[in-house]
Amino acid sequence: MNLTDAVARDPEIMSGELCFKRTRVPVYMLFEALRNGKSTTQFLASYSWLNPEAVEAVLSVSLSAIEDSQLAS
Repeated sequence: MNLTDAVARDPEIMSGELCFKRTRVPVYMLFEALRNGKSTTQFLASYSWLNPEAVEAVLSVSLSAIEDSQLAS
């Protein structure tokens, strides 16, 4: 799954926050959960309607962005 299949931004949904597609779950909630020591499995248990592949796509793209920015330094 690619990022455009995983997330969307709509000014009518959650004030335009980037959310997992077809949900009202903001992407930042995933990172908040991870920062607070939760696993992706625990996050998905809390939001059982989320597509696990969408979560994996967000994490994969984020990791790639971090790796790319480190190479540019």
